[in-house]
Amino acid sequence: RTFPAPATRIQYSVTLEGVLKRSSGSESDMVLSTITSVFNWLFSQIKIIYHMFLSPISGQTHKDRLESFYSHQASGYDEFRKKLLHGREDMIKSLVNGSRPLPKDAVWIDFGGGTGSNVEAMAKIGRLNDFKKVYIVDLSSSLLRVARERIAANGWKNVEAVEADATTWRPREDRVDFVTFSYSLTMIPDWFLAMDHAHKLLGTGGLIGIVDFYVSRKYPPEGLKSMSWIFRTFWQLWFAFDNVNLNPDHLPFLLSRFKKRVLDERRGPAPLVPLLQLPHYIFVGEKTN
Repeated sequence: RTFPAPATRIQYSVTLEGVLKRSSGSESDMVLSTITSVFNWLFSQIKIIYHMFLSPISGQTHKDRLESFYSHQASGYDEFRKKLLHGREDMIKSLVNGSRPLPKDAVWIDFGGGTGSNVEAMAKIGRLNDFKKVYIVDLSSSLLRVARERIAANGWKNVEAVEADATTWRPREDRVDFVTFSYSLTMIPDWFLAMDHAHKLLGTGGLIGIVDFYVSRKYPPEGLKSMSWIFRTFWQLWFAFDNVNLNPDHLPFLLSRFKKRVLDERRGPAPLVPLLQLPHYIFVGEKTN
């Protein structure tokens, strides 16, 4: 975390272009453009990895720390996270497949929705227009800036990005039909308050969908997978560097508050290190009386 920050992309691109022009002036512009694009892509990946694992996280509040972590990653966030955050599209599909018919004024809140990738996943399966209103709620202004650009580019008239706290924010509507947390629950210090708040917001029959990293309890409840001490300890320490807190009580808590519709405990390969299998789960639950 004390390594110097990488040089700017412009500096590297200009240097590369100058070398190519001097050493191979007969090369076509297409070749130069392709090499530069590849180099810039590689640079963006290195930049994100640096800010994920080496750059210090600072700030007095949770919001400040989130912005410190995400502000330099926002532009390349989605591309890199596709290889890291597994199961997001599967969670969205599980949420809508087999659910009760949505009312015409259906409302969906995506807490910790960041850049709006979940909304885009809902649009791809043709269900976004089933909602009268969709809220992307996040504390990171950098990620929400990307979300607002995505909303404008796609012309989503029923989607709004809101900078607010998942433990307290309430929509204008009286009833909420869907609430989702996609790799955000582990980054909310008072995650139990966020769960209680989501439960209160949902109407009877409303659904909650969560996909996130996790570890098991030492002695998990019946029906849940067990992990070894080494496995649990390693992943908790690994993710804690980025203030991602893997809590063994997440799944038991969810099962105590919501009627289980879907529960899938999985593993997926880590970017650049595919032999490392990241533990994550997909949960869809229903609020009942």
